[in-house]
Amino acid sequence: MKAMLVNGLTRLIPHSRRAPENREGCLEWATDRALSDTLKQRCKAEGVSIHAALVVALDRALLKVLGEQKAPALIESPMDARRGRLTALKSDMIFFGGGSLKIPSGQERTLGFWARTREMHEQIRRDIEREMVNIPGRYHFFEMLRPLPAAQIQSMVRLGDRLKINGSWNRFALSNLGNVVVSDSDAPFRVKDLRIYVHSFNIRLLGLVAYALNGEMRFYLVSDEKCLSSKQAEALKHEFMSLLREQLISVE
Repeated sequence: MKAMLVNGLTRLIPHSRRAPENREGCLEWATDRALSDTLKQRCKAEGVSIHAALVVALDRALLKVLGEQKAPALIESPMDARRGRLTALKSDMIFFGGGSLKIPSGQERTLGFWARTREMHEQIRRDIEREMVNIPGRYHFFEMLRPLPAAQIQSMVRLGDRLKINGSWNRFALSNLGNVVVSDSDAPFRVKDLRIYVHSFNIRLLGLVAYALNGEMRFYLVSDEKCLSSKQAEALKHEFMSLLREQLISVE
C-alpha cells in the first residue's frame, strides 16, 4: 500500500523540458605514506576506525567553511552489507545501495577531536547493527517503487534550487572505499595507478570519496557549483586536511 501511494504521488511530478544545468567540479589529492601510517596508528591507539575520524574531521571542516546556516544537515555514508553478512541479497547483485549511515552534523562541538571520534565510532557501530536489521525490508520496498525518468528528476532538482536546498537534499556524502588491494601476481598486466571518477547526469552531487592505495590515502571531492563553489571546495579541502594533521600531534 505504501509503495502504491508513493508511486501514485510521483506520477504527479511534472516532466521538465529544460536541459540540465549541472556544473560539476572535482578536486583530487593524496596524503604521503607517513601521514597515512600515522593516522592509522593513532586511530588504533584510540580504539576507533579511520572512518570515524574522517567523519568528525569532515563535519568540523564543513561547519568551519560553510557556517551553521549553509552546512549540510546530514553526513550520509553508504555502507556495504555484503561480505556474507546479509543473505537477503540477490546472487546477481554486484553493487548494493540498500544501507547508509545518516549522521547529523554539528553535534558535540565542545568535545575534543578524539573524544568526539570515540563517540562517533560507537554511534557508527550501533547504526550499522540497526541498518543490518532494516536493510532487507527497505530494499524490498525500493524494488516496488517506479523508477523516475530524468525529466521528473530535473523538476525535483529545480524545486530544490528554489527552496535553497543543496543538490544532495541537504546532505553531504562520505564514501569510504577503504584499502584498495591490487593483486597482480597472475595478471597479464601491472596496475600502476587507480583513479576515481564520479559523475551524475541528473542530480547535483556533493560528496567526498576516500580510499587508500599502496599505503597512500587519497581523496576525491565532487560537487556542483550550486552546492559548493570552487573557492569553497578548495577551502574545505584545506580545512579537512589541516584538522587531520593537527589532531595527529594532539594529546587528549
